[in-house]
Amino acid sequence: MRRRWFPILILLSLLPFTNIRAQDAVSDLLGRINALRATVGRAPYTLNSALNAAAQDQAQWMASTGTISHTRPDGSGPRTRALNAGYPSSDVSENIYGGTLATAGNAWTFWVNSDIHYRGLVNERYRDVGIGVGHSSWGNTFVLVFGNPGGGTAPIAVAASGSGGSGQSAGLPPQPAYVVGVDEAGNILHEVQPGDTLGDILLIYGYTWDMLPYIESINGITDVRDLEIGSILRIPPQAGTYTPTPGGESEEPALTPTPEYPTPFP
Repeated sequence: MRRRWFPILILLSLLPFTNIRAQDAVSDLLGRINALRATVGRAPYTLNSALNAAAQDQAQWMASTGTISHTRPDGSGPRTRALNAGYPSSDVSENIYGGTLATAGNAWTFWVNSDIHYRGLVNERYRDVGIGVGHSSWGNTFVLVFGNPGGGTAPIAVAASGSGGSGQSAGLPPQPAYVVGVDEAGNILHEVQPGDTLGDILLIYGYTWDMLPYIESINGITDVRDLEIGSILRIPPQAGTYTPTPGGESEEPALTPTPEYPTPFP
């Protein structure tokens, strides 16, 4: 009887150790993040329980499946998971890392040496962070979810610029970092972030899945899996497409109501 219980007791004794190890990794990463932010004059991130839940859920899913991905087979992404966990905004992004012998130090080295991942670490718009650590027989995984609680879940409104630049209008709130401007025809220029899916991007700008074929066509996308981090997508604004009027850059663009399917721009 004693022999039968011995392996079970060993497994149970390892559970607290695993939890302590995960907690140590979370504390380690939070300390590194906020130390880095201090060096560039940014306020420290606040550890957020909803983002923690979203990050932990993704970290454990990656560890359990041996899959390092922002997107799950059901199409869910970082924004979906954050909202489902109770975060009040979809203005989030995600850093991930994993491997058979991966450590928090390995993850950190990768993130700070990758431009797109580094941006999340020092972003001035985000205020919160969630940290998840997953372990399995496959290996170890690490997930950071950054969030702006004031970002809202409503469609993004972008200030128009007659020259196609990214200038802001007085009185408008700062635009999210992933909005890099508008083109000469008024399409919003969205920079693809880690974890972005076309479905997530459609939701950000107030569209439904019905718009997917149209967005694919104006961006030359033949496969939804072809999104590359850092690439630029053109998204027609919900409020209408901006058509520049003749007579120079100083004139205000004319606002044309958005048809059922916004007119594609070359």
